[in-house]
Amino acid sequence: MWVTALFGLIGVIVGGSLTGIVNLLLERRRERAELRAVVRLLQVELDDPKRRLTFNLHNGRWGSLAIEPFPTNILDEYQLLLARLLKDDPWERVREAYGSIRDHNENAVPLHDPTQSIAGELEEEGVYSRHPDEEGLRRLLEEVEGALLALDPVARGRSLWGLRGTE
Repeated sequence: MWVTALFGLIGVIVGGSLTGIVNLLLERRRERAELRAVVRLLQVELDDPKRRLTFNLHNGRWGSLAIEPFPTNILDEYQLLLARLLKDDPWERVREAYGSIRDHNENAVPLHDPTQSIAGELEEEGVYSRHPDEEGLRRLLEEVEGALLALDPVARGRSLWGLRGTE
């Protein structure tokens, strides 16, 4: 009789352990899928400043970058998830890039009517005194590109080095 009870106890332990392991694996898989989706959205958001900075710096028109702020909606919405799941290197690169983007945005002068340019009015009023310099914008571009580079393996799902706890 005690043998039957022992086998029953072993069955409960093994069954509970297997259920726990399967649930843990499914949760990790869900976290990886969610992180991958958020990282892809973040890449789209970071691609905007990268394209605008590259174009304007290449053409020597960095003054126009002071007019419109860069977006930060995705990071604002998913910051906790990214901070929790990304490993240190990708997280630090994202944090640095967005810190610089926020600094830039604080000095940007938003357009009141996106269909009309107010660049001439701003020059007349002396608002361009807060323009970012070329060197600062090049540094911002490097930080954005560094963040995109660090996020790429996570977005592709080819490497889990960006996800905490997968070592």
